[in-house]
Amino acid sequence: MMRYLYLLSFLFPISLLAQQLPNSLAFSSGNFAWNPAMTAPWSYVETQAIYQQEWLGFEDAPQTFSASVQLPLVALNMSLGAQLTQDNIGPLQQTSISLMYAYQLRLSYHDRLAIGVVANASQFGFDGSNLSAFDVDDVALVSGANKESQINFGLGVYYTSVNTEEMDEAHFFAGFSVMQALPGELSFESVAALANLKRNLHAFGQVGYRFIQDNGFLQPSVQILYAAPNLTHFQLDVQYEMFDTFWGGLSMDSAFRAGLQLGFIIANIGDGTVRIGSMASYSLNSRGTEQGMSVQALVGYRYEL
Repeated sequence: MMRYLYLLSFLFPISLLAQQLPNSLAFSSGNFAWNPAMTAPWSYVETQAIYQQEWLGFEDAPQTFSASVQLPLVALNMSLGAQLTQDNIGPLQQTSISLMYAYQLRLSYHDRLAIGVVANASQFGFDGSNLSAFDVDDVALVSGANKESQINFGLGVYYTSVNTEEMDEAHFFAGFSVMQALPGELSFESVAALANLKRNLHAFGQVGYRFIQDNGFLQPSVQILYAAPNLTHFQLDVQYEMFDTFWGGLSMDSAFRAGLQLGFIIANIGDGTVRIGSMASYSLNSRGTEQGMSVQALVGYRYEL
């Protein structure tokens, strides 16, 4: 059997979170991709593009690109979002379009609860035409690309102890979501070896607190990811941001992967700010040298309505 299918058979059982839902958790502004209730939670529009490269130095390692927009409709207590994602890992490609909607309920003058839903349309492709195999009769050596499509959806809730107009005040926040609520198999008819790749249900939880200072804020948070049937992933983040200047953060997850991010904020660009950031992560376990470093980059524009 050729090396790519060996790699895939190794990756998918233990790395469902990274390969099935490639959206990044490095940048907090992208968490709405995991929980639609977190779409445009404040009164500003957010547009951004994120590039992610895993396992630097590893041939055909996973690469992900996403472009998104989040639009608050403050007067209607609603928000809308959209994201286009392209994910590549060896001969497998995934292109997805996601549409998010969230409605905010005021539980009191300060407290609010957002309820969100996301609809997702994905096309999966497998192209074995450029693969090398030990067996010339390998079933994965097909000519051209094989494609399958799938529609899915997710649901989420998100609580904050302040309302939209109080975004610069200290507050507690927590959210929970279920993604890929319609699990199913991907079946590439001409590639029997890939017939059992499954799209599994995922759950995402987050809890944190934002401490406000005179010129910025400090925000620790904990994220929990779960992929059926039994994969759980924890991540601890601490982020500091100086208003209209820069941000920085540290993270550590349950796989002992440490991350460092740094971003710069360019104020007074039109009616908003340009945000440019990057993150590098490295595994501290015994397989760190094999996996190599992973990097991410963000470019975004944020402006008040």
